[in-house]
Amino acid sequence: NRPLQPMKMKWTAPTPMTDKQLKQKRQEFWETAPVYEGRREIWNALQAATQTDDLQLAQAIIDSANVILPTGSLASAYDELGNHYVLPEYCLSEPTNLISNNGSDEEDSNHLIPEKQDQNIDDIDDKFKFSIKLRLSSSKEEKLRVHNSQTILQAKRHLCDIIGVEPHQQRWYFYGRKLEDKMKIEDSKLSNGYVVQVVTDGIQPPTPVA
Repeated sequence: NRPLQPMKMKWTAPTPMTDKQLKQKRQEFWETAPVYEGRREIWNALQAATQTDDLQLAQAIIDSANVILPTGSLASAYDELGNHYVLPEYCLSEPTNLISNNGSDEEDSNHLIPEKQDQNIDDIDDKFKFSIKLRLSSSKEEKLRVHNSQTILQAKRHLCDIIGVEPHQQRWYFYGRKLEDKMKIEDSKLSNGYVVQVVTDGIQPPTPVA
């Protein structure tokens, strides 16, 4: 175990990104990482350590959570149980090709999809329908009947009818991959009984019990 080192990783994004896009990418990682592996309290400590420029404070946060840093970098860490935590470069520093926001809503263009009349799923033959589990960031689970020809956006609208959260406030993840609104269910590789993690903007996950 080594002390935390005052280093900033240098990296370049595949395409230039804005401050807003970087912030959203980080938020998506921190909200979904605890779902798949590790302990939430360790993820919380790592997140807090990456968000301060005070090295002593970051070290105190790491020490209080008994986080082990073999190389002195937050990029690779372990907890006392041996769980491995790997942080992506975009959570540790800004890319060299970061651009200033110009007031555009470029990143929200995914939601500007022409409205289509959703096909009523009740009108579709039962043999083409199946159920998926939606695990919400509020820790609740919902079952949803879907059809391969539907888009993710159409499925989000059906979930909205159940929980009252608008489609543009929902972000769906399957095995760590974000499911885009235009994607069809059949292209997402979802099947009966599969679990989709749904992050809902404005709804905070439950506070972990110490």
